[in-house]
Order: sequence, then structure tokens, then C-alpha cells
Amino acid sequence: MNIEHMANYGNGLVDSLAGPEFQKIEKKMFCQILGVLRREVGIRGIPKVLYRWRDEVKHMKQADWLALEKRGAPRAVIESTFDFIALMKVLDERFGMEKARDLVTDIHERTEAALLKTGSAVNLFAVPVSDLKACDDSFRSFAEYTKAQVQAAVEEGLHHTEIIEDTKNALSFHIHFCVIHEVAKAYGNPAWSFPWCRIDNVVYPKMGDRLNFTFTRRGTLPTGSHTCDFRFERSNGYSCKGTEA
Repeated sequence: MNIEHMANYGNGLVDSLAGPEFQKIEKKMFCQILGVLRREVGIRGIPKVLYRWRDEVKHMKQADWLALEKRGAPRAVIESTFDFIALMKVLDERFGMEKARDLVTDIHERTEAALLKTGSAVNLFAVPVSDLKACDDSFRSFAEYTKAQVQAAVEEGLHHTEIIEDTKNALSFHIHFCVIHEVAKAYGNPAWSFPWCRIDNVVYPKMGDRLNFTFTRRGTLPTGSHTCDFRFERSNGYSCKGTEA
């Protein structure tokens, strides 16, 4: 299958979030959020947390984002980051940052597991892993698919990205500017962008198990690094199915 015909190919964040696959993912994630909140605050405590979350998103929409827009970030891209950042702020206020991070990780892990259990054709990133796995060279197909997403994020104004390495056996890139990080920082705490960064660490290793690569990173913008770095390296020394690199 041509990767250009695969689900969500070449879509930026705004288009991806508006797509049918992400709508399904969001529903599953919301169910996991409710499950985690029920465990932590009880059934009666859930409405209060949800109200605070909704109120925080509303407040973010009313905030002045002109400075960020002047740096080239479209309003639609800025607003697409609000839900996760607002959720992280609410969890941080109620449980503290360390536990909030644990809860967000739990939500991501549960959502990914739920998608796998139901036989979803995509993962938490709405990437069609099964289609990529069926390609003759699953790693390079993944790399080309990922580069298209990286380019789309640049074109929509979400990221400023530099490709560091793009070879038969590796793909590496650095994000030097991220609207998600800038929104969280402007709103009060860059660490509130954690949910977006954490998805990488939840999803990519699982994708690597199926597509024959390892994912590593040294740092992220919210943790004080100058860049968010991504490195994907082919596993097992094979360049394609049954052929040694």
C-alpha cells in the first residue's frame, strides 16, 4: 500500500484532531479519564474536576495569545493545544505535579491498550501501524510517514523542526520551537505541556516493537532542553524484511 494513501498521512495537528480517527480516539481517551478520576476522587468528585477542566479551557480561549500569533502560530493551532494543557493544570492543582504526570501516563497507557484490545486500525497517534507493518520495509515506510507529519506540523506553524539524520537505518530530528510548549509557558507553567510530550514515550516504543525500531530521546523543551529530540533507529540490523543491512 502506498503510504500517501494511508490514514492521516501528511496531516498537521489541527487536521488530525478534526479527523474521524481522532474523534474515536478522543472518545476512548475520555472514558479512560473518567475511569482514572473515579479511582482518584470517587464518582461524586468527578463533576467538580470536569467543571474545573472545562472552565480552564474556557479561560484559555479568552486569554490574549497575540504575542504567540505574531511569532507565526495560527489561532487554530494555539487553541488545539488547550484541552491537554488545561487538564494537566487541573490535575497539578489537585494532586501535585508528580502525581499529575503519573495520572496522565496512566490515561495514555489505558487508551493505547483499549485501542489495541478493540482491534483499532490505528494507535493513539492515529498512525495505521498495521498498514506500515505490511510494507516491505516497515521502518523506512514509518520514517517517510513520520517525515510527512513533521513537515505538516512545520507548515501549519506548530513546530520549527530540523532533520538531523535521515538514512536507511535511522531518522532523527529536533524540534526547536513548539506551540504547545509556548502556550503552556505563557499560561503559567511549561510543565503543563507534559501530556503532549508523554504521548511520545508511551506510543513510539510500542510502535517500535511492531515496526522494528527503537525510539530514544535526550530531552524536551518543557524539561529545560534546547530542543525536543527524536531518534528512531532500525532494530536487529535489518534493512527490510529478510535482508541484512
